[in-house]
Amino acid sequence: MHCRWCWGCLAGLFMLQVVLLWWWLPAASVAPPSIAQPQPALSKECHAALTALETTKGELFYRVATARLMVADYARLRRDFLRLHSMSDEAIDAWLLDEVAFLSSNHFAHEYQDPPPGGAQKGSGPYRRKVHTAPQRAIDKQGVPIARNLSVVRPPRYDRAAVFILSRSGEVVEMLDVKGVGLVPPNPPISQAYLTGVLPIYEAVAEFMWATVVQRILDESGSNVRVLPHYAVIDLGFDIVVYPNTTWLSPAKGTVGAALLVRAAHCREGTHRMTNNESLLLEKTFRRYGLSTCAGRLYRGSWACALNYQGSTDKQLLDLAPFKTLQPDQWDWPVVVDDWQSPDREMLVVDLSGYRPDARLMVNRDDYYWGLSGEGSTRAHRRLYHFTLALHKRWQRGAGVSRTELLAEIEGAIMQLPFMS
Repeated sequence: MHCRWCWGCLAGLFMLQVVLLWWWLPAASVAPPSIAQPQPALSKECHAALTALETTKGELFYRVATARLMVADYARLRRDFLRLHSMSDEAIDAWLLDEVAFLSSNHFAHEYQDPPPGGAQKGSGPYRRKVHTAPQRAIDKQGVPIARNLSVVRPPRYDRAAVFILSRSGEVVEMLDVKGVGLVPPNPPISQAYLTGVLPIYEAVAEFMWATVVQRILDESGSNVRVLPHYAVIDLGFDIVVYPNTTWLSPAKGTVGAALLVRAAHCREGTHRMTNNESLLLEKTFRRYGLSTCAGRLYRGSWACALNYQGSTDKQLLDLAPFKTLQPDQWDWPVVVDDWQSPDREMLVVDLSGYRPDARLMVNRDDYYWGLSGEGSTRAHRRLYHFTLALHKRWQRGAGVSRTELLAEIEGAIMQLPFMS
């Protein structure tokens, strides 16, 4: 008994000393939390695959002198790139422009012309209509184009995107994926959806906004799928011609600003679609919020929803433009998944009519920012495109819209969604 009491006293005195020492310890002597190591958006296998690729040969990249940073996720950039941790927003802007504000020389090496009647495939036929306006002004500085041999890789199926290798230090390689830098040579730009090689500004900003919204839904649902980090949108300072055969996709008339979308580097496989089971599971998840990647298509004489969930080999969603609200009748359409894993590429047809939006969470079709306008399941305009296009025009023309106000409007549009509060 006596022994137990002694040991208890000693233990109590020891704990008292520890508490007093902690209390009297000067705050300055407490080590600050260590800066988290960057959380790369790609696996070791993907990292190795990208770094093993040969950099582009004979493809120059012109510095775009008129480029300006429009929006950026500074918190994510600082978290993923240690060198940016102590930089100001303005310094990060300058760093991004210096590293990735470039266009492929291939974009300026052709006579840009319209596709012939009936459309065309990449790299075929003679074309007539120009794809952009005054690009030379954008790449000239004192009358001399600035070309640089950058460390750039063009992985398979990258089309208008490229991976910029920023630095190498042993096994650590910093990389950024940039969408809208021009088509892979020798494919000529074509004034047609996805074939100009560059990105419309409203589409780039909309994808940047969708990244936040889609990630929030995935977090709420407990999904292990993530969204590929979307870092910034760069306004290139010149216009591209709106696609003549798909004007229903676009709220713009004639021309619209060109942009770059800066994302985390990643690897793609096959059609870079999510697997069939993953696509169906994601569709069930997003339908609860009134969203889908459904594209109306005829299947055996009736309308069906063709899903379009695209992802990296690390199961990160990318190319978010297909996300949208649906027309009321579309919830009853059969869902079609292109079984790209099958040798015969058969179509899987699934009935998801039982999966309906939750009225407390759903994005309303008539929502000012996120809904649809116009009639017809395949002809409705996306209001988010109208919003981002109008916002860009106000900012571009200096109509009293500062960067801070622009970011506040974008955040306001996101936060008004019922599941974001």
